[in-house]
Formats: sequence, structure tokens, C-alpha cells
Amino acid sequence: MLKENLPRTVHPAGELPSVAGELADGPVVVDTYAGPVRVEWDADASVTALGHLAFFVEYLKLSGRFDALLADCPLVYASGNAPAVRDVVGTAVLGILAGHWRYAHLTALRGDSVSPARLGMSRVVSEDAVRRGLATIEAAAGEAWRHRHPKDREFAVLVTSLDLEICSLAQLYRDRGDSENPFDELKNQGGWAGFTTSDLTRCQIMARLIALVYNWWTLYVRLADPDHHHEALTTRSLLLNAVARQTRHAGQTRLTVTSSHGRREQVTAALQRIARFFTMLRKTAEQLTDLDRWYRILSHALVKYLKGRQLDPPRRLQAA
Repeated sequence: MLKENLPRTVHPAGELPSVAGELADGPVVVDTYAGPVRVEWDADASVTALGHLAFFVEYLKLSGRFDALLADCPLVYASGNAPAVRDVVGTAVLGILAGHWRYAHLTALRGDSVSPARLGMSRVVSEDAVRRGLATIEAAAGEAWRHRHPKDREFAVLVTSLDLEICSLAQLYRDRGDSENPFDELKNQGGWAGFTTSDLTRCQIMARLIALVYNWWTLYVRLADPDHHHEALTTRSLLLNAVARQTRHAGQTRLTVTSSHGRREQVTAALQRIARFFTMLRKTAEQLTDLDRWYRILSHALVKYLKGRQLDPPRRLQAA
């Protein structure tokens, strides 16, 4: 039996105080080993943590890769209040470049007031906007997006017993290991192990987009060092991450970049070489198409394997 007249728990009046509390006016003074430091927040400053992104964006713009990705995008909105397709796809691309592997991580981009404009975006959209946008793409349309191989092309692997000496057999396994390394990078450094939801189609679309951005970035890094392959975990901190402040004066936009990396001088020299190559390409290739410029960039990035040979894009046959 329940006992009567037991003391009742009385809830405190009002709500519990917020952990964050209210924002105080003025700076906050904190005590460090170097002495007191006055800390201030400036929410309106035009700053970015992806200070070197502008060089990569020029690479995408000259080659036409990002515009081609948007042109083929099957994402269509019926509502006038929906976000722009460029903003949705651009937010996903920025997140992949930054090494994100969950949709929730995209929120970290919301305070970046510099990078979206570099990609022609109006703003970074929310993580939910990216989720909902990809969810509206049908499976067949998502598979066809950037999928340019003929439907009748197939790939097969033949497993057989080989009568080879041990050195030759070891070389075969080394070659196999070289081909598996990019998959390891994609899973552990490129987000292939993340961006998972219960929607299989959405997972497949993001996996293809991650692979595409990985290819873009890998070839871009080859422009900085054509003789070696570098993993994304290393190259992001070198060629992407840096603090930059954007200012405008007399109609001119200026980015002031500050890198804290120990190899910042080598990185600056590499980025300047890339910028000079793009400047030369713009001046000497004004009449070239996006595809022509893309092949010039590929030839420059893959010079180690091409031995200086220039790649030429396939030409369409003229109608009779």
C-alpha cells in the first residue's frame, strides 16, 4: 500500500540559469603565463580559416570543374524560398575540402564570411538544408550526376595462380597496395566513412561527391609538387588552412593571409608558383574552352608521368 502524507518534492520556481549566460559588453580579461590578456569578439569581421582557398578556387574556375558540376546537378527546388543550388552544393564541397565527415560539422562553416563568395555562393547553408537537398535527388539522377562512363563498360579482376619468383610476386602486391592507398585516404581523411544516414541514395551521392573533390584536390596538390603524392591530412594544413582577413578599399578586394605552419615559407613559394602558372594560362589561352584549359592543367600536374607531353582533349566529329 502507498503511504499517505509523504513529503512532496517541490520544484524550484523559475528556470535554471543558462550555462552560457548573457554576453557581457566589452573585452574579457584572462590570466595567462604571459600576463593578463584582453579577449574581444568581433562577429562582423571578414575572416576565414581557409585562407589559401582562393588559389584552389582559381584552379576550379579556370578548369571549369565546379561550373560543370553545377550544370549537371539534378537538384531542383520548386519553392521560391528554397536555397540556391550553388549554395547547397558549394557548402558540401567546402565541408569536404575542410575534412568534415558528418553533416553536423558543416555548421563550423557558418561563420566564414569570406569563402562562400570565392565559389560564387551567396552564403553557407545549414546542415539540414544540405541533407534535405540531397534527399530530393532520385537514385537514377544521382547516379548519372558526373557519371560519364558508358553503360556497357564493365571492370573485372582475374585471380589466378602465378608461377613467378618471389621478387616479381612481391612487386605485384606492392602495385596493389599503391592502388589501395587512395581508398584508405578517402575513408579516413576524405569523409568516405562519414556522412552516413538511413537514406542509401543520399549516402551514395555524397560518396561520389567526396571522390570527385578528392580527385580535384589530389591533382591540385600535384601542381605544387608534381613529383610526389601527398595525403590530404598533410596538404590541408599546408595548402588550405590559414587565417585570412578580407578588406576592401577603392573597389579592390584584398586577402591578408597569416599561416602558423612551420613550412609556411615553402607553402607560400608553392602557391605563388601555382598562381604564376594560372596567370600564364589565362593570358595565353584566352580562346581555349574549359575542357582545353582542364587538359593544360592536367598536363602540368601529371608532367612526371607524361614526360612533358601535352594532353589533348578528344574532339567531336563535325556533322556532315
